[in-house]
Amino acid sequence: MILYHHQLRRAVLAIPIMCGISVQCMAQDTIPSPGWLEKVMNDPRVNRPSGQYNLLTSITEEANQGSAFNDAPFYAPAFKDKDAMSRGMVLADSILAAFIRTGNNCGAIAALGARSSIHADRQEYQLALDAELLALKYAVRAQDTLSEIGCLSSLKNFFNRRNLYDEALRMVDRSLALTLALKDSINLPDLYRARVYVLNEAGRNEEALATIRTAQQPVDTSMRSMVNNETWQLTTFEVFIHQRDFVAAYELAASHRPMKDFMVPMWQLMQAQALDSLGRYTEALALFQQALEAAKSFDELEGFEELGELVAELAALHLSTGDAKEAERITRNFLRTVSRNTTTVYDHMAIHKTRSAACAGLGQWQEAFASLAAYDQIADSLENEKEEVNRTKFQLQYIMGQRLLADSLEHKIEMGRTRTAAAIDLTRERNRRNIFLFSGLGLLIFGAVVFRQRGRIQKALHRSDELLLNILPAEVAEELKDNGSALAKQFDSATILFSDFKGFTQASEKLTPQELVEELNTCFKAFDHIITARGIEKIKTIGDAYMCAGGLPDPKTSSPADVVHAALEMQAFMVARKKVRDALGKPAFEMRVGIHTGPVVAGIVGVKKFQYDIWGDTVNTASRMESSGEVGQVNISEATYELVKDVNSDGSMVNGKSRTDTNSAPIHHSPSTIRKPAFTFTSRGKVQVKGKGEMEMYFVEG
Repeated sequence: MILYHHQLRRAVLAIPIMCGISVQCMAQDTIPSPGWLEKVMNDPRVNRPSGQYNLLTSITEEANQGSAFNDAPFYAPAFKDKDAMSRGMVLADSILAAFIRTGNNCGAIAALGARSSIHADRQEYQLALDAELLALKYAVRAQDTLSEIGCLSSLKNFFNRRNLYDEALRMVDRSLALTLALKDSINLPDLYRARVYVLNEAGRNEEALATIRTAQQPVDTSMRSMVNNETWQLTTFEVFIHQRDFVAAYELAASHRPMKDFMVPMWQLMQAQALDSLGRYTEALALFQQALEAAKSFDELEGFEELGELVAELAALHLSTGDAKEAERITRNFLRTVSRNTTTVYDHMAIHKTRSAACAGLGQWQEAFASLAAYDQIADSLENEKEEVNRTKFQLQYIMGQRLLADSLEHKIEMGRTRTAAAIDLTRERNRRNIFLFSGLGLLIFGAVVFRQRGRIQKALHRSDELLLNILPAEVAEELKDNGSALAKQFDSATILFSDFKGFTQASEKLTPQELVEELNTCFKAFDHIITARGIEKIKTIGDAYMCAGGLPDPKTSSPADVVHAALEMQAFMVARKKVRDALGKPAFEMRVGIHTGPVVAGIVGVKKFQYDIWGDTVNTASRMESSGEVGQVNISEATYELVKDVNSDGSMVNGKSRTDTNSAPIHHSPSTIRKPAFTFTSRGKVQVKGKGEMEMYFVEG
């Protein structure tokens, strides 16, 4: 996303949306006067944590007197050190209590937004999300549509910052629907731009461009429309860049006439960016120098997110023409004048990489090594951050799914109670009438009806339980019914099986859609019977892939050996099935199977069509075992091999050791009592695995 020049942002995005506060809240009589706001913003204490706390305390006192306090919670997230954040949390809670006590829903929503921000700063994502969702509940309960839109905007920002683009898009689309219903033409463009931003970040550039075409309004002479037109042009340029349509991006930037003089360098930079991407380096360099001369220094341009990348490209251009001195000068000025707080780490990575080469070309080896070390340090931190984001994404997806699922179940239970109470009242009234009208005969008939209805209800409940158990393990289903949610659980050792059909795409081209689905159903039904007989839990099917796991949700139900036996039986079924299909002259599937054992997290995620699923590196490794295997074989990892290599055909362990005690002393048997090993293994040695390096693997046979 292009982060515009700070002056441009002030001119274009003049309407603040902070902490979920809505337009309605901002328009109430309690909003501070412009003079009061200016006094607060210019107070020197604002820049000191202790001063901020004192200032907030005075704001709270004014709030309790019923004046000027809707903006108070906005300052709480400014606390960054732990002690200050703790004070900010106490303050946010006290303000929240005051708002709730006075029945001010808008204020409660704002205070909850402050609380959410502080939790997010502490990386307490579950608590942050809880606060945001509670704010949304307040808005919905009060039937305050504008506050609801504000809360949805906060949730959109919350999800988007954590790369949860589908959730962010749902928040934006809900906000758009509510805004369209209100016919709020003033705030509609901001929401459309928010939608474009999320779609761009998600890489869905065609949808982003379609949103722009749908949302653009005719330009009139009002300042608001002029501002909207300016930002739409910027947004459209950004979409073209994401689409790699650099010609369209350049033509747009070259033909646009900025509404203010201070925007001219920005548009020149945008032209330079497009020309650089087109390989027109000389023209790009000229425009870049014009923009820099107009802006006087880099720090006047630092709101332009691609600035670092563009500077690196232009420095590289000087380097390629033999002007290493100019390349070194440009990169040095950039690093000296542009703040790391207002540009991306990718900017600095690109600059350090180019600067290292420039310094080396000048023989400045100490500077060259320093830039190279800075580049490596940023790259390492990004890799660590990527892992943390992935963990956060899973955590937030799980939390969001669990919260919405619990709310949905709570709503259904409450509706059921209401219907039951109404039915009881109706039945009681009918009983009274029947007693008077039909006496004993009426009672007999009523008893028969009740008995019959009870039977129907029991049958329906039984059928409902059967359906639930068909998609969830019994233990998880019971927890869900009892508590309205099911907690994720860590399993230290689960054995994961992946299977996949070779040449599925080619075979599917020779079958009608109905024949293809029927053949898949035949195979997967057979797999279901095989794993059910061995106490293995089916996880899911994805296209032609089949996934199941042993050792969960109850570790006692199945062992690693059970999973290996099931895999061999599945392969045997596929061999027999191929013979039948070949005899009929029809395409047949062949299958690879991979197995790995290790720790996983298991639970349910989502609200609609929710399912029991598993996560962890063990799942990825099991998938790699399948893709690294061969048709007709069962490929297992070294971890699984160590657990099944000593299993006998009757399920006992070699030399009488138990499955769980690998350190017990061996028991010597006579030749007549020595049991036959259950499996034979062929070592494949170390096999290169994508993303894992070399891993020991074995083919196993029964």
